[in-house]
Amino acid sequence: MSTKRQRREGPSSAPADHSSELPLLTSVSVVCRDATSQLQSLPHVISAINGFVDVTHTRSVEFACSIGSVRLLQRIIAGYEQQQDTSEKRDPLFRQIRFSRGMKAACEAGQLIIVQWLARSPYFGACFMPTQAVCNAVRLGHMGVLEWLHANRTDICWRRTLKAVNGNHLDAAKWLQPMAGHHQSYGRRWIIPAAQVGNLEMVKWAYNLIGETPGLSREATEVASDNGRVHVVQWLLEQTGTNAPKHPDASGLLSKGGMEALEMLLKHVDNLPQECWVIGQVNAISSGHRDVAERLFTMGFELELAHEDRFSRAISTAAGKGHLDVLKWLAEHEQNLVFTSASMDSAALGGKLDVLQWLSGNCAEDCTETGVAWAAKNGHLDVLRWLHENKPNGFSKKTMDEAASNNHTEVVEWLHTNRREGCTTTAMDGAANSGHLEMVKWLHSNRSEGCTTTAMDQAARNGHLEMVKWLHANRSEGCSPMAMDEAAGCGHLDVVKWLYDNCTEGSIASAIMSVVDTHPDQGGGNGSVMEWLLDRRTEDCTAYEMDAAARNSNLEAILPLHRQGNGSCTSDAISFVYLYARGREFLPWFYANYPDQAVMSLIPEEEEKLLLTSATEYRDQLISQKQSSDKSKPGPRDEE
Repeated sequence: MSTKRQRREGPSSAPADHSSELPLLTSVSVVCRDATSQLQSLPHVISAINGFVDVTHTRSVEFACSIGSVRLLQRIIAGYEQQQDTSEKRDPLFRQIRFSRGMKAACEAGQLIIVQWLARSPYFGACFMPTQAVCNAVRLGHMGVLEWLHANRTDICWRRTLKAVNGNHLDAAKWLQPMAGHHQSYGRRWIIPAAQVGNLEMVKWAYNLIGETPGLSREATEVASDNGRVHVVQWLLEQTGTNAPKHPDASGLLSKGGMEALEMLLKHVDNLPQECWVIGQVNAISSGHRDVAERLFTMGFELELAHEDRFSRAISTAAGKGHLDVLKWLAEHEQNLVFTSASMDSAALGGKLDVLQWLSGNCAEDCTETGVAWAAKNGHLDVLRWLHENKPNGFSKKTMDEAASNNHTEVVEWLHTNRREGCTTTAMDGAANSGHLEMVKWLHSNRSEGCTTTAMDQAARNGHLEMVKWLHANRSEGCSPMAMDEAAGCGHLDVVKWLYDNCTEGSIASAIMSVVDTHPDQGGGNGSVMEWLLDRRTEDCTAYEMDAAARNSNLEAILPLHRQGNGSCTSDAISFVYLYARGREFLPWFYANYPDQAVMSLIPEEEEKLLLTSATEYRDQLISQKQSSDKSKPGPRDEE
């Protein structure tokens, strides 16, 4: 068990009063309205009740926008506006981050009312429209959102959104097309996605718009072939007269398009290479298209066992997918075909007991330890029981490890009762990693293998606070410094706080580096964690920390680093935001706050001129907002 560290001095962790001056919740108003007269005369008690019940401060702007709740959004922003001017919630970068995330969520959900509310909110008055939000609306075909943004926002580069047309929304493509300028340069962005998803109407529209382009037509044909879009391939071949698709794509067409694809190829493509038919037959076998494989066989394309590895993989895939009729047909028509343990393993992985039973009579090899472990990993207890009675040699410690890690309690208990292999520490480590507390408790009570520090480390990384607490109280392995680092990097503030108060492992400095080095897509980007950590160290932030956060698109971490004071960044940070963060809307903030570094960044000169202008306007808006805010505050006499 980890030793509790001496509590270090830091800012008070008492929860903030989120109820001050916020309107009462409807539920509180109703309850207090019918309360006694004594309660009516105690407004501070009513306010305390409201603060206890109100959980809107735990919700994000992004969440409110994604569910389309204007009331929740209004309450969240009202809470932000009540903060002191020195609060991060009044900082322009904080507002831009919230605005960008909210707009992205609203545009993706097609919530026009939310989009309008965000755009008109004084709190977000100086914020720039994120291109990615508009791309979300384009990609999903939310025409109402697009038309309103086009009519009401002047800070959108529509040409950058053309790439978001994904081939399923012809109306969006037609609406955006006049903004494309030179049509042919955008042909690939329209035709290729449409061919990929099989939207023939859009393929025809784009093809007629840009005219025949040999290279593009061939690429579209190959993409459609690879995705089994038989009708698109047929139309393209008829229109363009291009040569047959390359054999990997034609074989992909056979695997996904089945007999329809075969008939089309035979009709429209001459002199298809022998290799194409071989690969097509392989893919037909793995995909369970017995009719295609049999048709090719009757046409004289016999099974090419010269490519033994290729066919072996196809047979294993067919076994895992349960295509028993294909396996039986192969055994009937190919005397030299030998089924291997790979097919047995694949059937066990897929839980295909009927295939496994048939293979056992037609295969000289048994399931390997890997195959049995795969069955346990996926919880196929019926397969494990059959193997136990008929092919018992493949069981190992890994079998129970996999079952425990994936929370298959029934499988673990059965193995514990019926097999002697047991497990390793990987069983409890894996269960802890996934937050399966009951499984960990069962292993603790019934098995002796225990766990390693990995258990608490991974539980912390994945935010399983109750698991961390239980391991700390009931196991002696403890954790490593990685626990606090990983919890911080993944944004689990509650876990970080608990580890800080109860364990000696880890340090504030290391945890900060973990936050700045973690990309938001990997769980990072939690500004509250960074703010909490910075409150507990005395050193100023470094340029390296700012640069690292920018390099990882971790804008949430940049704000508290910036606000700590005496910190800076290099031109690399601004270049990283421009190149990697996919958030050009944040650049004016950098230009306004770090002008010397900005002019040294890698941003193209023409775009830099626009950003410098935007930064000047940005600063003017912020000054105007602050002056308006100061005027609206009551003076000393007003307060009296």
